[in-house]
Amino acid sequence: MNLSMIWIELLVILALIIANGFFSASEIALVAVRRSRIPQLIEAGRRGATTLAALKENPPQFLAAVQIGVTVVGAMASVIAGAATVAFVEPPLHAVAPIWLDPWVGVIALGGTVVVISYVTLVLGELVPKSLALSRPEQLACFAAPVVSAFARLCGPVVRLLTGSTSAVLLLFGRARVADPFVSEDEVKHLVHEGTEAGIFDEAERKLIHSIFEFTDTSVREVMTPRAEMHAVNADVPLAALAKDLIQTGFSRVPVYRGDLDHIAGVVHIKDVFRALEHTPPPALSEVVHPAYFVPDSMQISDLMRELQSRRVHLAIVLNEFGTVVGLVTIEDLLEEIVGEIRDEFDADEELDVQELPDSSLLARGSVPLGDLHDKYGLPVAETTDYRTLAGFVLARLKRLAKGGEAIHHEGYKMTVVALDGRRISKVRIERPGPRVPPAS
Repeated sequence: MNLSMIWIELLVILALIIANGFFSASEIALVAVRRSRIPQLIEAGRRGATTLAALKENPPQFLAAVQIGVTVVGAMASVIAGAATVAFVEPPLHAVAPIWLDPWVGVIALGGTVVVISYVTLVLGELVPKSLALSRPEQLACFAAPVVSAFARLCGPVVRLLTGSTSAVLLLFGRARVADPFVSEDEVKHLVHEGTEAGIFDEAERKLIHSIFEFTDTSVREVMTPRAEMHAVNADVPLAALAKDLIQTGFSRVPVYRGDLDHIAGVVHIKDVFRALEHTPPPALSEVVHPAYFVPDSMQISDLMRELQSRRVHLAIVLNEFGTVVGLVTIEDLLEEIVGEIRDEFDADEELDVQELPDSSLLARGSVPLGDLHDKYGLPVAETTDYRTLAGFVLARLKRLAKGGEAIHHEGYKMTVVALDGRRISKVRIERPGPRVPPAS
């Protein structure tokens, strides 16, 4: 038995297992590295990042190259291990084995070698490399990319054969190309939720990120100030009276109408009113009015934000499909969808849209969108084409105009009309199912 030959074959087998580990780690790292990070790696001058970008553009190519590498080194390791078993393991076993076991010595030697080689390959050639690749995908991907790219070029014909065969088989499943695994909105939200639980994000950051996603899915009708709550002025009002009104209400801009709200003449700014009052005699209101910007109520607020920014306006008049004025919307309304309620010195005494009472019930304005009540308080109602607000939902259930003190029941919730503004529902008390907390004495 040549001892030096044994060591040489063991070292060759170990080298092949390490090569197997390299290809396994390369596969995981190349798949795990985020596409969005590659431009940053290139800009930082990371070696191998440019090659990595090219490989990520053609996943089937690098996957085929990696699998060729894993298969080839695995087969070579098996062949060498088998030959070593016959040459170096069987003779000693024949010498010590009982006579009745002699016919099975070859099988036992080969089986033992397979178990040992499989164990070492799984640990050093699969599990450890893949774990390292998952923990440091960027570093390993940049390191492996040039080697994998060169190996793919070396095995070009075989790589093309494998990728072509893969595409042909995928056609049987209705897909000729593997879809690029872009991260979905739900996946990002789930990652943010997990990050919050792990302490990476705080609750305010989580809510902010969720609000940004919802920003693109929200229409103007969901955030506008409805027509019934619009503050507008008649075009015939004197400037002095208008200035007093603006000071009392705290509004910096208001719509101006002629006759009724369906005939908006424009929008006036408080600074223009006071500048005009410096002249004697002051001009008519119509001379300081700016053209109004009209938008459909179905417009997405993300699109409206871009329009308001490009037009340099802060207020838009909202129309329905029939051209009727149904409300107004400001930049502040849009920003509040992201950052929450913005309250200034003029809002200090205003009531919140929804108040949580000591007995766990809610006191809500009738104009509160049902979507907000569902998202924030779990109210089991959804907006429809017939109604979008709490007041609309109550009226739809009553099927007539509401009276003070009337109540409806919905899936364990009791909703009571507690205040009316004329015929309009202004306040609703919502009693949630479950035990109620008695008020403090």
